[in-house]
Amino acid sequence: MYNIHTHIAGSNKSILNIETINDVVPEFYFSIGLHPWYIEATNQTHFFNQIRKLCCYKNMLAVGECGIDRVCKVDINLQKKVFLKHIEIANKYNKPIIIHCVKAYSDFIEIIKTGINKTPWVFHGFNSNFDIAQKLIEKKCYLSFGSQLLKSSKLQDTFKKVPTEKIFLETDTYNVDIVELYCFAAKIKEISAIKLAKQIDNNFNELFLPKPSEL
Repeated sequence: MYNIHTHIAGSNKSILNIETINDVVPEFYFSIGLHPWYIEATNQTHFFNQIRKLCCYKNMLAVGECGIDRVCKVDINLQKKVFLKHIEIANKYNKPIIIHCVKAYSDFIEIIKTGINKTPWVFHGFNSNFDIAQKLIEKKCYLSFGSQLLKSSKLQDTFKKVPTEKIFLETDTYNVDIVELYCFAAKIKEISAIKLAKQIDNNFNELFLPKPSEL
């Protein structure tokens, strides 16, 4: 059962999010990006140079988490500028982007409309309505649901309507059993946990582990 986004290491079926760069490259799947919260405290040039180097590792599956957070104090224009830099890198190395979004779905939809992104986006911790979900899916985005799915009836209604071909599940920073989340999500979808896991496995392979094009 794949865990698309976690900050806790220890599983070969998880994507570990790295927030700082050191000389140790994780043994498991990982992603790395400059979180909006830490933009002002980070040497951007150095950070992005390191991301480019790590993109060459096969187990570096995605750029991110990165994105736009309208609640944090970092200037919104600076956040957008930094996010565009992530898009540039993701396009160059053909990596999906794992997105952090807080009250900024309209910003992302406007960016998508420009056609600047050449790789798919995964909105981690998705927590909005089906109208927003549908707009993102129409633009070939994926939605990842976390622990909020266990608590919010509105989010459960949205999840039920989202095609299984476009979903992932995650634990993020929370102490949640990914198996419990799969079982709960399967009940919402009215399918077995095994069937849901197989579909997400397909989603994972299609998005993060594509087969090389035949020559």
